[in-house]
Amino acid sequence: MKPAKSFVVEIKRNGRRQVVRDQEPLWDPKQLKSAADAIGETQKASPKLTKGK
Repeated sequence: MKPAKSFVVEIKRNGRRQVVRDQEPLWDPKQLKSAADAIGETQKASPKLTKGK
């Protein structure tokens, strides 16, 4: 399960209460993809650093 923020909002209309629950993902999927691509590019660009061990 992905981390998410959950909100519980209580709305009163004409003396009646209504509870609304909403979940928002913490990370934007586009940002995750671009971050993963950036990490992949840096790993491809630096094979010299990993060979020295």
